[in-house]
Amino acid sequence: MEGVHSIDRIVVEFTDVYWDFFNPFRLRLCEQLNASLRLKEKGVKYHLHIRDVGHYLHISYQLTFVPKSRKNTLRIECHPDSLVHFYSWLKPLKDNATAILFV
Repeated sequence: MEGVHSIDRIVVEFTDVYWDFFNPFRLRLCEQLNASLRLKEKGVKYHLHIRDVGHYLHISYQLTFVPKSRKNTLRIECHPDSLVHFYSWLKPLKDNATAILFV
């Protein structure tokens, strides 16, 4: 990776995350970490933004243009240090996804 000086953002996709897991997960994030939720009609439907002690985490879930399904792709975007900071929140995603892809 010639020319790379630093990594300022990591993007990870968790495939086949069920709605039955995501819905309570997002509710806990909103209640306990004061996450803001935005719904969109194009692109990705659910967007969660979390800021905590200088760290950030962006979570997006359910592409709007794919057929309705009980399981969808969940994507996280954050700084590498924030990945460590939010590890306890992200570990259940690992346990509930079919695959983890670094984008």
